[in-house]
Amino acid sequence: MIEVVEREYKVGEGTKLKIGNVSGTIKIEGYNGDAIKLRAEKKWGLLGAEPKIKVKKEGNVLVIKAEQKRSFGINIGGSAVNFEILIPKGTEIEKAGTVNGSISIKGVREIGKASAVNGGIILENCFFEKAS
Repeated sequence: MIEVVEREYKVGEGTKLKIGNVSGTIKIEGYNGDAIKLRAEKKWGLLGAEPKIKVKKEGNVLVIKAEQKRSFGINIGGSAVNFEILIPKGTEIEKAGTVNGSISIKGVREIGKASAVNGGIILENCFFEKAS
């Protein structure tokens, strides 16, 4: 099954983004605008559980998290979430992380931390503190 979710969050100056994923890609690009635009493609098999996308505001940080459950103790019919996010160029990425997937960040001025356990990280026209 596949479902596409699109959301938009108006943000002010000093807003930061924190995003976490278990399985799937994260693509973030800076643009000239005043909102964080989220597009998420959720995928899951017949035996897999539908992944959930949780978004909450913690102070000046917008937190986006994919929650995925395993089926039958193993990943039969597993799930994935592929994120595409546009953020205002002045928005800092406090943290972006995924376990199984890659991260691509383009045109963002500040990145605190980016990590991918089983996948690559591509940074283009960015300033960052730590990548692993």
